[in-house]
Amino acid sequence: MKARSLLDSFGFALQGVLHSLRNERNFRIHFCAAFAALLLAVILKCSALEFLIILFAIMLVLMAEMFNTAIEAAVDLACGEERNPLAKIAKDVSAGAVFLGAVNALAVGYVILVRKLVVFDLEAQVLAPALEMPVTVAPVCMFLSVMATIVLKAFANKKRVGKILGMPSAHSAVAFAAAGCIAFLSKNAPITAIAVLLAILLAQSRAEASAASILQVALGASIGLFTAIFVFQMGFL
Repeated sequence: MKARSLLDSFGFALQGVLHSLRNERNFRIHFCAAFAALLLAVILKCSALEFLIILFAIMLVLMAEMFNTAIEAAVDLACGEERNPLAKIAKDVSAGAVFLGAVNALAVGYVILVRKLVVFDLEAQVLAPALEMPVTVAPVCMFLSVMATIVLKAFANKKRVGKILGMPSAHSAVAFAAAGCIAFLSKNAPITAIAVLLAILLAQSRAEASAASILQVALGASIGLFTAIFVFQMGFL
C-alpha cells in the first residue's frame, strides 16, 4: 500500500469537511452560526482571549458534529438494515455529544457576545471614524476568507468529489486577505506593494503548478480582498 503524503492527508481531511457541508444539514447550520458569531466578535471588538474562547467553542461543536456523522456511517456500515440496540446507543450517545457541545457554545455566546451586545452602542462603536482596532481583526479576516472558500468549494464542486482542487483557490484567498490586512494596518505604499506582490506570486505559483486555474485563483483573490475591505471599512479601524 502506497504511503500517504502530507498533501494527500490534508486533502482527505478537507474532503471530510466538504462532505459534511454538502450532506449534513445540522453541520451547515452550525457552520453558518459560527460565521455569524465570528462577525459579531469583530463588531463587538472582543479581546484576543474572548476570541480564542469563542473559536474553541465553535470548533468543539463542528468537530462533535463530524464525529457524530462518522459514527453514524460506521454503525450503518456494520449493521446494515439490522436493528441493533447497541447501534442505537452509539448513535444516541454521539448525538448527545453534539448537544452538549452546542449547549457549551450557547453559554459562551451568552456570556461573551450577548452581554456585550446589550450595552453595545452602534453609533459610537461602529460609525465613529477613529476607533482603536482590536488585535483580533486581522486573524478573523483571514479566518472568514477561509470559511468562505470552504463553503464555495463544497457547493461548486459537487461533481468533483474526491478532488480538493476547485473553485475557488483557498491559498489565493488567504494570501490576498493577508495583503489587504497589511495594507490597512501599515498604511504604507511600499509595504503594501510588497504584500500584494507576494500574494500575486503565490497565486501565480498555484496556477503554474496546475493546482488551480486562473479563474479559481482570481475568485480566491477576490474573496480575500473583499473580506479584508469589508472588515476594515465597516468602521473597525
